[in-house]
Amino acid sequence: MQKGLYKFIKNASIIFCIMLAGIICASRVFAYQFMADYVEIDHGVKTEGKLFKGENATRFEIKSGKKQNFIQVTRYDKGLIWLLDTDKKTYQESHVPNLSNIFGKNREPIIVANGANFTREYVGEENIDSYNMRKFVVKSTYNLKGDSVSDVYYEWYRTDFPLPVKTSNIDGTVTTEYKNIRFRQLNPAMFEKPKGYKKISEEEN
Repeated sequence: MQKGLYKFIKNASIIFCIMLAGIICASRVFAYQFMADYVEIDHGVKTEGKLFKGENATRFEIKSGKKQNFIQVTRYDKGLIWLLDTDKKTYQESHVPNLSNIFGKNREPIIVANGANFTREYVGEENIDSYNMRKFVVKSTYNLKGDSVSDVYYEWYRTDFPLPVKTSNIDGTVTTEYKNIRFRQLNPAMFEKPKGYKKISEEEN
């Protein structure tokens, strides 16, 4: 795995797990399995991937160019995360952060995880890709490497999908978006511990 990409994944891992934890609670109402394309644009630099949501599990794949560099499988039922290096056929194992999710009025979630607090305030509706989206402003505070970090950004939701379809910082220079959302039953093998991969520690990476 490329060192730069690995560093990005490690720094984003807890934040990403907090965001995906909302799927498990939301799926009590939105009881779907699905797959979707993922696009992130960070100051003009594009990263693409795919998200798969199964039963009590998620699989997130990130690609760099034509080469797949990273797969993260999160098993909420087992409390485990497997981070796969597809080039070296190795994986690392870690634990899912202790997560809770509470939905307030109008389905605005308040998420608390490892000292993190997320609150969402409804600000209106916008049309994106022919869907009428509900727009929220999110205020978050969380611990990252022992430091308290605060952030404010926007999220757009559609009624049949438990994740924000689009997320953007206030000035629009960093955006993430889910596209080509398909609801379907997924193969449970996608969310199993990888066969033929060697388990390593972070120091061995």
